[in-house]
Amino acid sequence: MKFIEKAIKSVLAQNYPNFEHIIVDGDSTDGTVNILKKYRHLIWISEPDKGQSDAMNKGFRMSTGDIIVYLNADDYFAKNAFYEVANAFKTDESADFIVGNLIMMHENGTIVETGNNFKPEICRMLKWWEHDSYPYNPVSYFYRRSVQEKISFEQSLRFSMDYKFLLDVCRYKFKIKKISVILGTFYLRKGCKTFDSPDNWRVRAENFNFAKKYWDLCPSKSLIVEHYYHIYFPYISIRGFLRLIRYLLNLVRRLLYLVTYRNF
Repeated sequence: MKFIEKAIKSVLAQNYPNFEHIIVDGDSTDGTVNILKKYRHLIWISEPDKGQSDAMNKGFRMSTGDIIVYLNADDYFAKNAFYEVANAFKTDESADFIVGNLIMMHENGTIVETGNNFKPEICRMLKWWEHDSYPYNPVSYFYRRSVQEKISFEQSLRFSMDYKFLLDVCRYKFKIKKISVILGTFYLRKGCKTFDSPDNWRVRAENFNFAKKYWDLCPSKSLIVEHYYHIYFPYISIRGFLRLIRYLLNLVRRLLYLVTYRNF
């Protein structure tokens, strides 16, 4: 509830003549519905769902537009983003998927970076552990309706539904066009999944378990080795470091005990 009104206003601030704005709320009780009722342009529902992917798929089924974009409740669009994207599709009518840049910002207003300098190649995008291997956030990409008619969001994934969606865009060879325009702000705050999960074992495991299904699309033999390295090595390193700390603490305790014993 704290952020959703800013997200709504960032859509209205586009001053774009033809759009539909759909919000799928998961039957929240935090006052979000009262905010939604204030905006007559909204198409919205508030009901239980099976998670974020289910909500996103519901939103798509409710939509009628030719170009689709998803906006998380705590992110927001940049000024003129809709016009920039519309012009990009008009300039390249063969493009299925437009990716722009975005601003990554902390709660205190500090800008982490402006990014999305990725290459739309399956072998590059499969390296989920590398910086800029794939677009960070859906605020920065728009696509034709035909893309999601072919690909839906995977409900079994909790963290990586966007990533899998992007890999499938490559798998089905939809044409991705990159533009050097900032399309929105990706808000990094404590409590959100993206902020808390970059080095989370569960996120790495989820990425690994579904990304390996795409290995056959990439001729690089080293890719499999790299995947296993980046799924297991951080865990082993962290576990080994904790064991070392415990060992040193026990050693210090023994030394202190020995010193105390000799003093008596």
